Amino acid sequence: MNDKILHNSQNLMDEINPVEIDNSSQKKTATDSIESFMQSENVSLICYIDDRADIDSSKPNFTGSISSIYDEEDKPQELNFIDWTIKPKQRFEQHVSDLWDKSSGPEKKDYFHRLSIYNNDSNTIPALEIEELLEDKIRLFSPKEWVADDYKIFKELEEGSKLLCLFDIEFTNGAKLEDGRDGLDLAKHLLDSEHNSKCICGVFSHLFSIDEEDEKRQE
Repeated sequence: MNDKILHNSQNLMDEINPVEIDNSSQKKTATDSIESFMQSENVSLICYIDDRADIDSSKPNFTGSISSIYDEEDKPQELNFIDWTIKPKQRFEQHVSDLWDKSSGPEKKDYFHRLSIYNNDSNTIPALEIEELLEDKIRLFSPKEWVADDYKIFKELEEGSKLLCLFDIEFTNGAKLEDGRDGLDLAKHLLDSEHNSKCICGVFSHLFSIDEEDEKRQE
């Protein structure tokens, strides 16, 4: 995971740099660190709001990217779920579309995850890995699902418990909000709500470097 997490707890801004997760040992280290943080802050659940949570809306990105790779001379073996031998390209693109439509949700996530790793897409990989890593400690929302929930999830909290709410800053997928709000807008709305004492609110971003972080915090 290459994204940064900024979180705001009682008006204090801290930085968490997620570790690169490549094997079971590193996964356990990451999970232990997150669990320790959750316990110290009385966080009962992580809410992760990202357009990639709605896997079905990723079809245009998936088919478009696969179509671009089709034009490459050497086809990637790591994407062996695709039949690269189909010709002409129009027929191939229909094959890719049909494959997506007939696949289950978990299969689509697997295909999109493998494609994202091939493309080194740091905006997509964390959203697809974090649920597997944290299991029942996290709940994923698309932006539309988060807005539709209308903070009902806070009513389920036990006394003294908090939610860690993490927002992807940029919504570029098909699940982006019609009114144009991004993750930063949703985070600000939450911090201005009556629930601000029951949450730790933060944002993910691949749009700026660590050197730019202090400037972006002030913004």
